[in-house]
Amino acid sequence: EAESPEDFIRRWQEAADEMARSGETAEFLSLSKGCQACATYAAQVSGVYDKGGDVTFGGSEVLAIKEDATKPPTFVVDVRATKLTIKVPGEGPQIFPAATQRYRMILKRDADSFAMANYSVI
Repeated sequence: EAESPEDFIRRWQEAADEMARSGETAEFLSLSKGCQACATYAAQVSGVYDKGGDVTFGGSEVLAIKEDATKPPTFVVDVRATKLTIKVPGEGPQIFPAATQRYRMILKRDADSFAMANYSVI
């Protein structure tokens, strides 16, 4: 059965959250083939863990998904994230307060599901 765009977006967001908490990028990148913004984010996360750092993050919740265009499948997505703290040895902690952000997510078909083609804060 084909995965809906909404279910894919939720699964992608869960993979992004898990990547931030663990430093493991493989699952996130497998859902983001060809997405330059995604590759940049994954490299930033890897950089924190490669320096012996860690991320404390309770995760996020997809609040709303609204279709913005059909070709390519484009959605406006509201995501509420908990506080995120990045600690790297020898550097001061970076603290991002809990917030709700709106993203434009552009998907592309990938077999019976999708891949994230691009995402950006709007």
